[in-house]
Amino acid sequence: MSTIKVYYIDLRHFTQQDDSYLEDKLSNERWKKIQHYRRYADKKRSIYSEMLIKYVVYKIKGHNVEIEFEENSYGKPKVKGLNWDYNVSHSGNYVILAISNEKIGIDIQKKFEIDLGVLKFFHKSEQKMVQEDPSLFFTFWTLKESYLKYLGVGLSKELDSFSIIDPPNFKCSENPLIVFENLNVDNDYSSFVCYEKKEESKVELIEVQEDDLISTIDERYG
Repeated sequence: MSTIKVYYIDLRHFTQQDDSYLEDKLSNERWKKIQHYRRYADKKRSIYSEMLIKYVVYKIKGHNVEIEFEENSYGKPKVKGLNWDYNVSHSGNYVILAISNEKIGIDIQKKFEIDLGVLKFFHKSEQKMVQEDPSLFFTFWTLKESYLKYLGVGLSKELDSFSIIDPPNFKCSENPLIVFENLNVDNDYSSFVCYEKKEESKVELIEVQEDDLISTIDERYG
């Protein structure tokens, strides 16, 4: 049985002092990127997105490994030289990361009041289900986003070009082998991890605590 590990952090547990310390440990590309953010919350989520990746790499590969980031043609990031896939998502108070030996996608979204006019981007079958039960909107949104991130194509693929079927089991119309796992991180959020079932798999959800992340990064940079 293979294990898909999903790591997450609750940003409310990290102080501005932590943020400043970790900002100095960012890659040059990420550091330049966050200088353009106007909202501090966006900057914080970006800092911890990279730090969570580094935390996991150092835990698995050791502190001496050099981490170099690269992207595919659609902007999906990867760590150069690693033989496993990862995917990151963030929303509100959470940053979440999935790792696997196979392709993986993950998405998390804080729930809020929405204008159902955005349903026009969904497949017609999904529109009907959400109109009957609006509480399903964020479920469908994160299912579809996790699948697009699994494919590694971002929003270059139209949201209505495939559909999520067979609720509450949730399958993908394009690929019957796709599995979606509900992560249940927080009742105010919707979050799913997406992968193709090639063997028996289990998903392990791990919360990374402040002292563990900070000390792991500190061991690398001193």
